[in-house]
Amino acid sequence: MAHSFAAYLSSKGTGRRGFQGLRSRLSRNFPPNLARLMLLCCAALWGGSYLVAKVAMAAITPQWLMAMRTGGACLIMFLLFRKSIVPALNKSILVPAVVVGVTYWGTMVLQTKGLLTIDPGRSAFLTASYCVLTPFAAWLATKNRPHNINIIAGVICLIGVGFVSLKPGGFSLSLTSGTG
Repeated sequence: MAHSFAAYLSSKGTGRRGFQGLRSRLSRNFPPNLARLMLLCCAALWGGSYLVAKVAMAAITPQWLMAMRTGGACLIMFLLFRKSIVPALNKSILVPAVVVGVTYWGTMVLQTKGLLTIDPGRSAFLTASYCVLTPFAAWLATKNRPHNINIIAGVICLIGVGFVSLKPGGFSLSLTSGTG
């Protein structure tokens, strides 16, 4: 897979510059501390969205909440990038896009329904644990073994999942509805 990506970079004229060739002119001169602050704000907004979703579900169903979130995001993206989107709309891109969109919407509805039974912080932690699992999923697809740091992160994540999932006073590993 890395070889094919290197071939892609070469075909795009980035040559020896590698990833530097993919960076925009603006990002090369972007202050690192501002980038860190922006990432912190992004994480705060992402984490806060669980609390907002939990409160919003007192008024609307998870399906409508996700329809408004994804529909709003699509509308904003279309308004910002319509000059690039409209010419690319054809059957070969539209069908996979609809499949991915409906799948994403469905998974988000299920995750949001989970907020009806557990705390927002617990839900956010369990959802974020997929980041640690990514190298292991890539291992299945590419046969490239994860690095030791990925294995250590996976063990730490598994311990964290245990802390937020196991019942106090016991080590019961059973699936529940989240209540109780």
